[in-house]
Amino acid sequence: MRTIPACVPGLPERVLKRGYEPWSRDLDELLGFTSFVDDVLMPAGYELSEEEDWHKFDDMLRSFDASMPEELRLGEFLDSVEVPVSEVELGDEVWMRVVGEKWQAFPVVGFRQPNFNRIAVTIDTPDGKRDVTYPDLPYVANYDHEGDFSWNSNNYVHGDMARIKPRG
Repeated sequence: MRTIPACVPGLPERVLKRGYEPWSRDLDELLGFTSFVDDVLMPAGYELSEEEDWHKFDDMLRSFDASMPEELRLGEFLDSVEVPVSEVELGDEVWMRVVGEKWQAFPVVGFRQPNFNRIAVTIDTPDGKRDVTYPDLPYVANYDHEGDFSWNSNNYVHGDMARIKPRG
């Protein structure tokens, strides 16, 4: 909920209610002399000094995530590190989308191309042209077939970049 300091006079009481979205006439009244800075209503033209700017993005994001319903939280995903797929190592835990559009981390258990539905990667050649190659790519322990995770192309890390749990 947005916070309205006592220094802002005469706001309709309904503005202070949780989850309130201002009506257009309220916005006209509010925007004439106030603005929102980091979700705090401030007098127009007021800017936070560096010492007052306590809403660091990371802290704010984690706070927001903690307030979400459990099934919508990103949790450990917020600690992930983005690396080029070519730098992913055996044992790294890679964040992959799973059924239901959720993120889940799986350990890398090998490198190769799937037997079916090979995954092409476009590269720049030394002569300035583009080419297609089929490099060995990391695959994770997600969908298994009698202990073999390489058979399913959904286990392979697609794209140029991957999100991994921090190595430690």
